[in-house]
Formats: sequence, C-alpha cells, structure tokens
Amino acid sequence: MTLTPEALPVLAAITIERDRQLAELRWTPTHDDEHGAGHLVALVYGHLQAAGDDYDGQGMDRTELVKAAALLVAAIEVIDRSEV
Repeated sequence: MTLTPEALPVLAAITIERDRQLAELRWTPTHDDEHGAGHLVALVYGHLQAAGDDYDGQGMDRTELVKAAALLVAAIEVIDRSEV
C-alpha cells in the first residue's frame, strides 16, 4: 500500500480525533457496539452537513470532515467486531 505524502497528516488527524472520542467522550468499543454502526453513520451525516456543501470543497470545514471520518472508522470497527 502506498500513501501520498498528503494522506499522512489526514490519517493522523483522524486517528487523533478517534483517540479524543475514546478518551474525552468515552465512546468506547462497548458504547459503540451498543449504539450500532447505523447510529454512528447517522452521526457522520450530521458532521458532513455541518462541514458545508460547497461543490468544490473549498469552503468545507476540515474539522467536521475529520470528525465524520473518525466516526466512520468507529462504524467499521463495530462491523468488524460483529463478524468475529
């Protein structure tokens, strides 16, 4: 797998946000499993709406996009745990 240099800080930001969700918000794997992947994806939609709707992405809020991406990671984790 090859990542572009631009991808590394993006992935780091998503990881930092996911860590924040776990530590500050207490959104633990157990908590996430109780709510389910669908609930987490619904939260993603809220963050995407808050990010803005500029077609070219120039006016979008990066922080909201990072939060949305971290929630998608959490949703995927829920799915992966349910398949074990």
